[in-house]
Amino acid sequence: MTRISFTASACMLTLGLAFAGKAAEVRRISSIGWWNFYGEVEETSLRGKFCTYDVSRLTCAHGAGGVGTDGGETYEGRFVNGEPDGYGTYVNDSFDYVGTFKQGRFHGHGVVTCVRNGRQFEGTFVDGKLSGQAEPPSTINRGTQILHGEDNSRWYELCN
Repeated sequence: MTRISFTASACMLTLGLAFAGKAAEVRRISSIGWWNFYGEVEETSLRGKFCTYDVSRLTCAHGAGGVGTDGGETYEGRFVNGEPDGYGTYVNDSFDYVGTFKQGRFHGHGVVTCVRNGRQFEGTFVDGKLSGQAEPPSTINRGTQILHGEDNSRWYELCN
């Protein structure tokens, strides 16, 4: 799998939105010292992980976009109410995931590829777990800023 820089992807997103004729507001939002998002945003009353207050209104990642964290994680794809939701790509220093998300978790068809050894897990995911795959319970708390903590820790252990 080819790894694309967050900046290059943001440029491609901008061009793609311009040609697609989207009317959504496209801009940067961030949480200083935690994450930076660039893409489609929407004012909402629902609070997800990638939402921020802009003056007195809550603005969330909603639509196509990409987020990067100070910890080196990236996600590019669809967002709904501030959460990865729909098709996208998640990358960290241990594994990559390409597939569908639901409310910030791997959900639907996807592929996890371990960065160090190239091992792949492909199939249907349900709430962050690969359906039909015996997975050891996570014994570490790796910490994550994009995924749910237990999902990141489980795949980190399987890939290292």
